[in-house]
Order: sequence, then structure tokens, then C-alpha cells
Amino acid sequence: MKRRNYIAVLFLPVLASFIMADELPHIGYIYPAGGQVGTVFEITVGGKYLQAAFAGNITGENVYVQVLGDPDKDLDTFKKEDETLALSVLNVNCISAKNVDTNVENIKFNPDLTQKEKNRIEREKRRRKKNQKNDQFPDKIKVRAAIMDNCEPGEHELRIISPSGLSNKFTFQVGKLKEFNEAEPNGRRDQYNDLPSLPVLINGQIQQNDVDVYRFKVKKGMSLVVKADVRTLLPYLADAVPGWFQASMALYDGKGNELTHADNFRFNQEPVLFYDVPGDGELYLEIRDSIYRGREDFIYRVTVGELPFITNISPIGAKYDSTTTVSVYGKNLPVKKVEINSGNWSLPVQYIQVSNGELTSNKVPFGFSELPEVNELQAVEKENGIQTVLFPVIINGVTGVPGEKDKYSFKGKEGEQVYIETIARRLGSPLDSIIVLYNSNGEKLAENDDDPTFKWDGMLTHHSDSAISVKLPKDDVYTVSVADVLVKGGEEYSYRLRISRPMPDFALYSTPPNVTVPRGGSGFFRIHALRTDGFKGPIRISLKNISSGFKLDDAVIPEGKSDIKMTVSASYEVKEGLTLCKLEGTADLQGRVSYRDVTPSEEYMQAFAYKHFVPVNEQLVLINPPALFSLSFSVPKNKIFELTQGKESKIGVEVIRSKGFKENIQLQLFEAPDGISIRGGLGDRSKGTVVIRTEKKVPPGTFENLILMGVSNILLDEKLTLGNKVKREKIYATAPALPVVVLKGKPEKEVKKEKEKKEEKPVKPAVEITSEKK
Repeated sequence: MKRRNYIAVLFLPVLASFIMADELPHIGYIYPAGGQVGTVFEITVGGKYLQAAFAGNITGENVYVQVLGDPDKDLDTFKKEDETLALSVLNVNCISAKNVDTNVENIKFNPDLTQKEKNRIEREKRRRKKNQKNDQFPDKIKVRAAIMDNCEPGEHELRIISPSGLSNKFTFQVGKLKEFNEAEPNGRRDQYNDLPSLPVLINGQIQQNDVDVYRFKVKKGMSLVVKADVRTLLPYLADAVPGWFQASMALYDGKGNELTHADNFRFNQEPVLFYDVPGDGELYLEIRDSIYRGREDFIYRVTVGELPFITNISPIGAKYDSTTTVSVYGKNLPVKKVEINSGNWSLPVQYIQVSNGELTSNKVPFGFSELPEVNELQAVEKENGIQTVLFPVIINGVTGVPGEKDKYSFKGKEGEQVYIETIARRLGSPLDSIIVLYNSNGEKLAENDDDPTFKWDGMLTHHSDSAISVKLPKDDVYTVSVADVLVKGGEEYSYRLRISRPMPDFALYSTPPNVTVPRGGSGFFRIHALRTDGFKGPIRISLKNISSGFKLDDAVIPEGKSDIKMTVSASYEVKEGLTLCKLEGTADLQGRVSYRDVTPSEEYMQAFAYKHFVPVNEQLVLINPPALFSLSFSVPKNKIFELTQGKESKIGVEVIRSKGFKENIQLQLFEAPDGISIRGGLGDRSKGTVVIRTEKKVPPGTFENLILMGVSNILLDEKLTLGNKVKREKIYATAPALPVVVLKGKPEKEVKKEKEKKEEKPVKPAVEITSEKK
């Protein structure tokens, strides 16, 4: 069994580990965002709330990280501190050289800095000071990464750990190409960085108004591919427009003539350049933001060389339990066809990649379905330009020329519910589809351009696949047309057209992918359900492949609901450290119990408006030491608490305090549902009552999980004062989720009548008190 890179975290002093501050560490960028197999190097991590970081974690095997400290200390101090760190203990896993397959001595690492490198670092420090300070990244720390010779190339995930919890993940790429880090100044073609021999990978940052220029030698006949990774590293910038680093790349000859330019690859915002070299010489590569923005998180990794690159494949999908020959197109490919063997029903999308032994191509998606499949016929084989298909079916087709409309006919019955959709953009096709349904008289029955179902899913900013759901009006022959709404076409404009009865299904996503839970306490996250083909049933969430001592609280997404908050609780017996957590959803799909894995995801905002859920590799739970207090509602287990429109409901709250902890505790709802609020608190008591107010606007039947949080201010240290103020710190505790359902309140007229009747009640006369003489 392979060893996983999860850690038994070495915590800071006990008091610090109690503090679950709301300021979780957040990584804004890492630079460089990856490295070559068999090397050890240092990374700058910029972001927020990183000062107390004491450990790092990176997913995968044979790759390790270790937090070093503040990168802005003077060079001599930093080097002296650095020498005290044992290279054989590469991170807080306490992994020694004997536990690693590759001998540490073989790692390419030289702790002695040359004078040239010292000068470069000093120049970089001066450049940082000159650049405009960004409030998004007030903190910086240094992290050492060690990538063993037997580490598998690909994408890994780096996280930082502090006493307050686990940071977001940041993509960390491992590759086999030699790497080159940019050195400023390199902003003009007479002021450039010389690249080593190709192929090579360049690490760089675009600062404000920055342009980076690189020179490299080429030979006649080379087929160059220049590929940028920018959104792969950092998908969305919430406080920027257009919402991501829009890299722009161009190649120039020695005379300054532009040879080729790109700021995207089709609908993908990461540019790719292709250039066939006509003769020996030198070329210049220029990289910048398309509208000349820039800051520290505008990072890039650009590969240059005769690299294999897949531009498109055909077909883009197949039936489960089948073997399919797929044609691959692109540059520098070692093969023109590959065989795909399916069979894993839990993976509706897999990826195709080719390799020439030393270099590996990009990945392209390939879809699967359980329906019968056919391929589009040649035009001469169609009757009056229409291809007849048997219902239900998936058709693999291509709008091969601009303006092409592909038409397919099928027999349908009166009252039959039919679902028609294109699967194209989701599988990497540039097709912006539009589908139209006609009856046998040529009358249009339905039309759709963009289906909004997948608008928040992943990194696609234009979900241009189409879908129609229609109840057929009579027995007839119906025709579906497929075209590109922008009247474009070509061999890469592939699609899969599904014509079938509704196939209810669901996909599940969790946010955030990291949860911090104290022993004996709870942590919260949200589960999002993507429902398709009219599925509305309840979905039960369960823990999968996790040790005992954990439980999910009220883990059901109710009928018709698309998301709900949940809590995971840990007993006092659970070990502290990082634990891999897998979640699974179960639902009844047309009489069949179906299971779906929950995809851990990070929630991003695109350009101030649109939310996206970008999948990550792993759902992690960080188990902290027990908190100073824990909370719970005083209700029977597994009971749904009933609220009523326009009324207040009382509920008991209990707290377990650590020995000697007598501070006041205030209560609040985390992400309180609209129209539901609480009032009340505990003070310094161990039991109390809160009042839950439900406004009349909350619809009856509403189901929610309420997440109660307790907040207290503790004295950190009497010696830590700011002026005359004693230094205090907020600490938090989360109660297990409370499921509530809203009942219908009485109509306004009845409430008014009851009020009037109460006021009309006769008042008893005052009793006259007299004294009697004995």
C-alpha cells in the first residue's frame, strides 16, 4: 500500500491551539508554483493570516514542504536560521531519509548562495518595495519544497496550517522539464532573460504595467509549442476584471517583427502559440497581461519547446463497457489514434493524454454514457439532409464547416417526455450550440441556446451547451437540428447529442474542501447538489472511508433543495492532525438506489458577480486539540425542530466548559437563513435558552440546518498589552447542526381576531381592602 502524505501535526503551545480564530490562513499566490522532479527549492507564499503558520501539507507521494519563515528578513539572518533546519526532515511529517525511496543526497540542492544570486535577491527586494502594496497579500512566508526523483509528475495541492486552521489549497505543479525563474529587469527586447536550451519551463510574475521578455535559440524545422498555465494555477480573481489574469503572449524575430500572438486558446483563457521555425536563429517571447494590469498573484508557468499538444479528438465520448478508437489531432504527437477502454461507471468523464516517452501532452476530456450510440453519417448518406436515429440515442457529430446544421429525426409518442441536450463545451469542444425541435410539418416546438444548469460548475465561464425538455403533443416524426449559434465550424466542433427520456441524476460538491474540527467539537461545510433531468428527491450524505469517532450531523439534502449546511463532529478519542475525508451521496433514481461521490471544491467569485465551484483533489479535516468550550442544542437526537411563520420559539442550549474557563459566551447563527434569527446568550453559565424568530416571509415547508456558534473573548497573556488595553483574542465553537422545518402560521385575519378577543376580555374590579376591628 502506498504511503500518503498526511501528517500528524506538531501543534504550537496548547493555549494557541485553542484559538479557532475567524481569520483562517489564506494563500493568495505561491511563487514559483511548482518545480522539477528531483529538486529542492524555496517558495514565497503570499496571502492573509499567514504569520502564525507552522506547517505545510502537500498532496501526493514523494513530495514534501516545510515552512521556513519571513522572507523579508535580511539575508544573513535568514541564512543562519535556515542552516538550523535539517534537510533530511523535509516537513512536519517527521519523515527521515530512511523513509524515502530516493536518497536525499541525490537531491539537487545547494544551500550556499553565490554573489550573483545575492545581488538578484536584493534587486528583487527593492523591486517589491517600489511596487504598489496590495491589501490582498499583507503576509508572506517562505516554504521549502522537496520533490523526490520518484514523484509522479502532475498537479498537487499545497496548503498552509496555522493554529486557526487549514488554508485554501493552491495548485502546485510537478514536471520533468528543467525550470527557469525570471530575473528582473527583463521588460524589453534589449533587456531580456536568456533561456537555456529547449524544452524549458519558465516561472514568472507580472507586476503592474510589467512585460517579461525571454530570448532563446531555435533551429530550422522545429515545430514550437508555447503553452501558458495561468488560470490552472489561480482560476478566478474576485476583485479584478475580467476576473482572471488574462495572459497575452507573442513571438518576435530578431528584427522585432511579430511572428504570432495569442491571448487564449479557443474559449480557454490560457494562451497557446504554435510556430514552425523557417530557419536557424533566435526568437523573443513576450508575456504580459492583455490590458497591462499586474500584481504579485499574476503568476505564470510557461512551457516552450517541441512539446506534444492535443488540439482536439474525435469522437469526444463513447458508451460504457466498450472499446473505442479515438483520433487525436495536434502538434508533435507520437500517435494519431488511441484506444479507450471504458468500464468505470463512477467516472462519467475521463482524460486522454499521449506521451513520447520523455514529454507528455496536455489532457483532454472524454465522456461516457449508458445509452446506445451512433456516429453522424456523411452528408451523402443522409436522406434530404436528415439522419434517422432510433430513440433513445446519443449521436457523436461534428459541425464541420461554418454555418452547418445537422438534423436528426426520431419517432415519438403522444405524452412522452423527451429530453434533448448537447454535450460539447463540457468536453472541450468550442461549439456554442443551439438546438431546435420540429414536428413533421416543420413547425418549431422548442429551442434552446444555453442551458443554465452548469453555469457555476468549474472553470468554464460560458456554459454554452443546450438542453430541451418537452412533452410530445402527438405520435409523430420529430426532427432535432444542431448548429453553432455563432455560425462557426471545423473539425474540432464536435458534440454529443442526447435524445432520450429524462434520466434523473445528481452531482454533489462540498465547500469548503477543508474543515477544522476540535476534538469533542464540530466543524461546518455546505453540500451543493446539481440536479439534472428533473430529479428532486432527497439525498442522504454519509462519511466514507474515515476512521471511527467522526459523524455527520443531520446529513440530508431535502427534496427539491439544491444545498444545505452540515456539520461533522469528532469525539475526544480522535487523534489530532490531518485526516482524509470522503463523502458520498445516496438517492433513489427511478426506483434504483444510486451512489455519487461528493467532489470537494473551492468557491470562487468571478469578477464580483458569478460563483464557481472548482474541484480539488481531496477533502481534508484538520483535528485540533479540544476547544475551551463546546456547544449543543438541548433537543432529542434525530428530531427536527419545528418553527412557525411569524412566531418565536424557545430552545435550550448547553455548554461544556474546560476546567477554569468562566468567560462570557455570546451566541450567533452562522450564515443565518433569510428570515430566521436568534436572540439570547449564555453569559458565564453552562445552560441557557435562545429564542428563534421566524418571520412571516419564510415559506412554509422550508427546511434548514441551523449552525449555532459561540463566541468568547479570552485573555491571552497579562503581559501582552496595547497601551492600557489588555490583549484578548476571540475564540469560537460550533454546535452540531440543528435541523428545523417551518410550519405554516395562522392567517393575518385569525391572528387579528385573537388579538381583539384578548383585548375584549372583561377586567376584574379591584379588590377593596378593609381592616376589621376585633
